[in-house]
Formats: sequence, structure tokens, C-alpha cells
Amino acid sequence: MKNKIKIDFELLGLILAAALFVFLGTKTSLDKNKAEEFKNELIAIAPANRPIISLSPETYNFGDVSQKKGTVFAYYELKNEGKSDLIINKLDTSCGCTSASVLYKNEEGPRFAMAGHGAKNPTDWKIVIPGGQTAQLKVYYDPDVHKDFRGPAIREIYIFSNDPVDFEKKVKIELNQVD
Repeated sequence: MKNKIKIDFELLGLILAAALFVFLGTKTSLDKNKAEEFKNELIAIAPANRPIISLSPETYNFGDVSQKKGTVFAYYELKNEGKSDLIINKLDTSCGCTSASVLYKNEEGPRFAMAGHGAKNPTDWKIVIPGGQTAQLKVYYDPDVHKDFRGPAIREIYIFSNDPVDFEKKVKIELNQVD
């Protein structure tokens, strides 16, 4: 019983440290070197067998996207570089024109879009990716959402998981909407 309580407190401490890292890294003018130092400290205290989410590339550039030609999509490699199961239970995007899904073992999960803007994102979905396994993140951009928009745009996609260090991972798309 004492060991279970100790493990729970260690996990709670790790979660609080991760939350502090995110808060300091995004809500203040803390320079990137300090944020990186703190992240390295967090990694050092994280369990050795933790899940580790990695995505590649960090940014995908669609180049010119024709509004007349419709929706385009790109793939990112999503890998669990850790030893224990990576559980992804939510995706989100920075704009209603962008949506994303996870493909694992040739099966595409539900599409997630910007929460709170008409999207009916699943609430009881999750995907389990064992240590060392790879999946794909499929990102869609629909230029019809902004029919009159022309010019460059950057959108973000957020992947939420049980990685205690990077529990909210982010990738981007860049594009230039034309026609």
C-alpha cells in the first residue's frame, strides 16, 4: 500500500511539473533556453519506461492551395519512442478549416477539428500505440471554410496523450491559399 501511495505522489508531482512547464513555456516571457532547461529536468525525473510521443515533420508546407480544387491533406509520422503504451485520446486544431485523424494499422480513426466551433469531436475515443510502434497523423485543410481568404496561413494541430513530458504535442501546416 505504501508503494502505491508513493507512486501516485510521484506521478502527481510529474504531472504538476509538466503543467508548470507548459504554463511557463507559453504564458510568460520566459526565454526558450530556460524552458528547455526545465524540460530537460522534467525528462530526467520522468519514469524510464514512459511513453514518448514524437512527430515528424514539425511543420508541413502545402505551398499554394487552390480554393477551387478543395481539401488537401498531409501525413506526419507519429511514433511512440518510449517503452510503455502511448495513449492518444484527443486531437484539436487552431481553426475550423483544419482537421486531423490518426491512422494505425491501416485504420483511420475519427476526424477532430477545432473544438467549440461547431465540431462534434469524439469524447470517448482513444488509440493505444505500443512502445516502438509507428502510426500516422493525417491533417486536412479545407480552403472552402474561408472562401474569400487569399494569402499565407499557418494552422496548428494539437495531439493529447499520456506522455508525461509532452502531453500536448503540436505540429503545424503552412500554406498560401490562392484562386
